[in-house]
Amino acid sequence: MIQNLSTLLVYVHDMPRCITFYRDTLGLRLKMQSPEWSEFELGKDLALGLHIAGADSAPPSPGWLPTFRVADVKAAVARVRGAGSAVVMGFHDIPGGVVIDVTDPDGNTLSLEQTGVSCADLGVASA
Repeated sequence: MIQNLSTLLVYVHDMPRCITFYRDTLGLRLKMQSPEWSEFELGKDLALGLHIAGADSAPPSPGWLPTFRVADVKAAVARVRGAGSAVVMGFHDIPGGVVIDVTDPDGNTLSLEQTGVSCADLGVASA
């Protein structure tokens, strides 16, 4: 049976641009990279894998939405916007915190979450 989650895989078309986003914008540690597969450390025995999508095909529709916990969600969103990525769902309260959905350079949606705060604490409207 399942022992643990080992890899969260994201299909991308532009490997160099996505590596830059996940490494430089989100601050993940790059473990290895190649034209077809690159991997970031997410924690003990957990990795984010970027897999190149076929040149003539779109990545599969996401059935999973990765959520990255951040210390300052407003600062993280500013960095993401500065990298040219879009906000697809604005700040909204969740049990125990605030989350916002953004895209990576290939248009894959991911969430950024800060715990212990509310939209009111951050001075933002809840979507």
